[in-house]
Amino acid sequence: MNNDYIRFTGGICRTESLPITSKVEGLLIRVIASGLCGTDIQILKGIRNEKTEILGHEGLGVVEMDYKKNGYCFRRGQTVLINPTNRHDTNFLLGHNLPGFFQRYISIPDFAVQDGVVISIEYKLSPIFSAIIEPVAVALTALEAVERFSPMHYVIIGGGIIGNLIGKLLWLNKNKSSISLVHRSNQSLEMSQNKILPFAEHFVNDKDVIASLLNNEKTAVFVTTPKNVTNSIVSSIICNIKNNSIIDVISGVDNVEKINKKSPSIIYNIRAKNICPEYDDISYLQMNTHYIDDKERNGIYLTGHRGVSNKKMIKALSLLSENESLFHDMITHVICFDQLSDFLNELISSVDRVINDKYVLKTAILNSNRMDL
Repeated sequence: MNNDYIRFTGGICRTESLPITSKVEGLLIRVIASGLCGTDIQILKGIRNEKTEILGHEGLGVVEMDYKKNGYCFRRGQTVLINPTNRHDTNFLLGHNLPGFFQRYISIPDFAVQDGVVISIEYKLSPIFSAIIEPVAVALTALEAVERFSPMHYVIIGGGIIGNLIGKLLWLNKNKSSISLVHRSNQSLEMSQNKILPFAEHFVNDKDVIASLLNNEKTAVFVTTPKNVTNSIVSSIICNIKNNSIIDVISGVDNVEKINKKSPSIIYNIRAKNICPEYDDISYLQMNTHYIDDKERNGIYLTGHRGVSNKKMIKALSLLSENESLFHDMITHVICFDQLSDFLNELISSVDRVINDKYVLKTAILNSNRMDL
């Protein structure tokens, strides 16, 4: 049995293959479907440098071989999700420093299995929706992170999948607050405005847009931008945001560029503490935010988080199961695994993220033409 995988090296993607030996280490999973994330696109575009050459941290799979070690048991044929972030080990991050889902089979190390990253589920949706389970969980976590501030205005910086999902969940919860979404391009704006979030206000970012949207107190700002612009965006927000507001940094952060003339270590440390956070975690609610000291303003907080809890993954799956039709338009491209390397290479060379005359918001990759569970 061979494992086909997509190897990203030298700025391009290639399909390669290796035999799977009988002595597999860890839990062997056959990948059913996976998702292409904005973070993956940043890696492909050279915005982020990561250790692994096999990307992909969102996926659905089936246990390929019975597994029984140290009290953890999984049976062949069991359907599973994998939490790509390990709350107990920051060195575990699928598709970043460990091989990800862009392959036929993936092996989860024993230590990660024992840390609980493998989630046994019943899955009845189309496999394409597995591509947005983890992103929905991220959006749920972000909204719960700011909930205690009772915002009256929501400003989302970044028109990718997370930004659109935050807006969609606000609408689904019948939130009456104002919602503004700031995009990096007209293509992103047009897709979101016309098909996904017609009820929100949409803007293409320039030097004055963010400042103009932060004129109200009790504003929650979500930063979902590419890593290379996050620090400057957060600095701009801090300079303009009004009293009794909160900034939630979901994006990756540059570890060199200062934020508001201060070390980025502040937000780094907050995000490190808020790894896979649960909303009922008292330390997350009361401790892991930073008060921005400003003599002329008050009640301005900065927070951030990395990854999601298993509970949020399950909640996201349940939410998708109950509202399938509301999320269908967010998956803009569906491709089979055999087409993946060509698709990724076309995306690498594209300037505007438009493939087949459609802006790439979310891509689902199917390893099989049927559910095959």
